Amino acid sequence: MGAQIHSVPAVVSEQPCEVAVRAVPGWLRPYVIGLSGFRSGSGLPVAHLVLPLASTTVIVDFGSPSGLVSGAREVATTRGDTWWGHGVSFGLTPLGVGVLFGAPMREFGGGAAGLPDLLGPAATELPGLLGAAAGWEQRFDLLEAMLRSAILRAELASTGFDAELADTGLRRATGVATPTSAGRGAAACPERHIAAIGTSLVRGSAVRPDPAVTAAWWRLRRGDRPRIGVLADELGVGRRRLERGFRQHIGMSPATVARIARFQRVVGRFGAGAAPAEAAAGSGLADQSHLARETRALAGMTPSALAAHLRTPPVLASQTSKTAGRGGPSVRA
Repeated sequence: MGAQIHSVPAVVSEQPCEVAVRAVPGWLRPYVIGLSGFRSGSGLPVAHLVLPLASTTVIVDFGSPSGLVSGAREVATTRGDTWWGHGVSFGLTPLGVGVLFGAPMREFGGGAAGLPDLLGPAATELPGLLGAAAGWEQRFDLLEAMLRSAILRAELASTGFDAELADTGLRRATGVATPTSAGRGAAACPERHIAAIGTSLVRGSAVRPDPAVTAAWWRLRRGDRPRIGVLADELGVGRRRLERGFRQHIGMSPATVARIARFQRVVGRFGAGAAPAEAAAGSGLADQSHLARETRALAGMTPSALAAHLRTPPVLASQTSKTAGRGGPSVRA
C-alpha cells in the first residue's frame, strides 16, 4: 500500500504545503512505516482534520514544546491538539508502539498525548534539535539515529539485561555521549546528542504483539481484503485467537483495519485528482452510493467535501528514489 494521509488542513486552502519523505531503511521497517516532513504554506501552525488511520503517528512540530502521539482512530476529528505547521512525523507499527512506548497500540487509540507524558522530559529537546538541522535530509538522519538508539536499548533491555547496563553497553557500542555530556556537544555533534536522547526515551519493557496479529495487520493494510477466517488459516492460527489479539494489541477489529485501509485508498485517489466514480472503482467500493456512505461514516462529509481537502497537491521538497511505492502516515500541513 502506498503513502497514507494522517491529516489535512481543517480549512480548505489553495495554498500548497511542502512535504518531504524518506524511505524507511530495512532494519527499521518492523517498527516504522513512514518518515515524513511537512511545512504549511505560511510556515505557521494550522488546524487539521485528523483522518481515520489504523496506525500510531508521532508528530514533532518545530514550534511546539515537544511532540504529539496521535493514536489510531476509526473516524475523522478536528478536536484536541491538531495545530502544527512545520515539523516531522513518523508512523509506528504495532510492534514499534510496543517497543518504543512499552504499551499496546490500543492504549493510544482515538486520541492524542504529549510525547513527554509518554517518554519523559528528554522529548522536549526534539523540536529544537530537528528544527535547527540544515535541511530535510539531515533531519531524517537525526530521526533515524534517535529511533535506532531507542529501539536498540529497548530490545537489549527486553532480553533480560539490566536497563542501566544495557544503556551503558549501547553507548559504548555506538559512541553515544552520556546524558551529562550530551548537552555540551549538541551543537558540534547533533546526531550523537539525539542518539543519547533516544537511549533515554525508553522507559519500560517492550510489549510484543502476537506475531500472527502483526502479520495480519500488515496484510489487511493491502488492497485484497481477505476474509478473516481465510487469513487466520493462512497464518496457521484460529480466527478467535486472531480477533482476540487485535482487541488486545490493536484496539480495532480486523474488519475495521481493512475498512480504514480502503478509506485511505479513497483518500489517495482523491489526492491524485480522481473523481468520485474513479475513487470508488479503484478502492474496492461497489459504487458511488457506497463511497458516499463510507465518507459520511468515517469522515463526516460527502465525497466532494473530502476531495476538496485533498485537491491542492503538496509540493515535494525532498524525496530519494528509494521512496517510490513505499510510505506510511504523513501529515499535510
